[in-house]
Amino acid sequence: MGGRVVGAGLAEQLVEAFLNNGPEAVGGERHAKRVAKLMQIEKDQ
Repeated sequence: MGGRVVGAGLAEQLVEAFLNNGPEAVGGERHAKRVAKLMQIEKDQ
């Protein structure tokens, strides 16, 4: 997402939609692993 094209608020909404809609909606197991990594990072902070 380019900073000149997508503002911070919209970028946050897009990421939340990606994470909240489940990995099946966006590509299956490959994305499930990525989402799990992101969730773990968030949990560790």
